[in-house]
Amino acid sequence: MGIGTATGKTRARDAALNAIQSPLLDIGIERATGIVWNITGGSDLTLYEVNAAAEVIYDLVDPGANLIFGAVIDQSLSGQVSITLIATGFKRQEENEGRSLQGAQVGGDNYGINRRPSSSFSEGINVEIPEFLRKKGRPRFPRA
Repeated sequence: MGIGTATGKTRARDAALNAIQSPLLDIGIERATGIVWNITGGSDLTLYEVNAAAEVIYDLVDPGANLIFGAVIDQSLSGQVSITLIATGFKRQEENEGRSLQGAQVGGDNYGINRRPSSSFSEGINVEIPEFLRKKGRPRFPRA
């Protein structure tokens, strides 16, 4: 999500650039497959300005992205334009597509995610299952 505001002659274009460069957007919108954006301005907001902001956003995103926009007139924003942008559905980078998720190599051992303990772990050890785990499969309330 990015929010940008601007005033001046190129306020719509500047607000769009500010929204794209917002610190709230942790990654760029170039790979987004969905963009929802809204432009808000005073009664002096023109369709030319809406188009200028749209061109900035449309030029940066994937050509196949689904873009939805809205425009709102807020009388309190005379001389100012605000753009809110929400980007979703980011594509993976090409350099990461060929790689698979693998365990890290530490000291020659391969550590995986959710690895089960070896069978030697439980051999010869008396393990008592706690009562709350034994009751886990039973219904809590008696049937009527």
